[in-house]
Amino acid sequence: MPSFEWKRRARGGQDQTGVLVADNKEAAISVLRRQQIVVTAVKEKGKEIALPKMGGRVAPQLVAIFTRQFSVMIDAGLPLVQCLEILGSQQENKAFRRALLQIRQDVESGSNLADSMRKHPKIFNDLYTNMVAAGEAGGILDTILQRLAAYIEKSVKLNAQVKAAMIYPVAVISIAVIVVAVILWKVIPVFASLFKGLGADLPLPTVIVINLSNFIGDFWWLILIVRTIKWLLALTVMIGIGFGLVRYSGEAQPGNSATIGAAHGAAGGGTTGVQDASRGGTATTETTGAGTGDAAKDSAEPSKFRGWLKEWQERISLES
Repeated sequence: MPSFEWKRRARGGQDQTGVLVADNKEAAISVLRRQQIVVTAVKEKGKEIALPKMGGRVAPQLVAIFTRQFSVMIDAGLPLVQCLEILGSQQENKAFRRALLQIRQDVESGSNLADSMRKHPKIFNDLYTNMVAAGEAGGILDTILQRLAAYIEKSVKLNAQVKAAMIYPVAVISIAVIVVAVILWKVIPVFASLFKGLGADLPLPTVIVINLSNFIGDFWWLILIVRTIKWLLALTVMIGIGFGLVRYSGEAQPGNSATIGAAHGAAGGGTTGVQDASRGGTATTETTGAGTGDAAKDSAEPSKFRGWLKEWQERISLES
């Protein structure tokens, strides 16, 4: 049976280590938990050296599903550690499973949920962790998680729509470039040899096309490299624009300002967030009133002009 080396932090701040024999890592953690030992790290002896892990990114769809399930379990009253353990054990993605189990272990060791998620920036970005921190501070974690799930789902949908919209123009441009390249590479040389045999003077556009065909036939490899770099740059710009649209459209979606303000106000012992929300409503009312006054003023100006016009018409009729 393999041996596992565990480490924990004592109350005095010192690290304590030990060795335990178990069937696997999960069994070792269960034995230590029954012994009321809260560990910070458990690893199998003889496997400390490992190759660096590649990737580590998780699809946004998986994060949205996890957030939705997490909010439902928190709303049902399940403990935080139990929720993370259940969701982590059911996760099929290995990188996501490792991250969730590590978060559960950190939370069980005494860290809060937001700080534990900040250790995995490839899965949980700054917006996600900051919203979770606001939910923890205000005691509305389930509401914040529901808003995050809705925001991520909308972002994924918009990103898919942007990608689908780019397929048609990219396909048309690619086919057009390929057709023109084939014509210049295979068809134009046939006409060039025919014109050369006739010995006639060719117009300037025809000479330019023939020279372009000769250049493509001689330096096709250089054109291929430049074209590849150009397409990669264009694809990067399009993806950047797509992510920018996603971020811009959902920037104000995940958290209602009044809700987050109320959360921070509850954490700080005051009602600043609610007051800010009420002030925002007052400002909106004043703005609406000002807009109504401007509209009435604009509508009154044409009637005043018509009155002046009628007065001048009467004067002209009297003089005549």
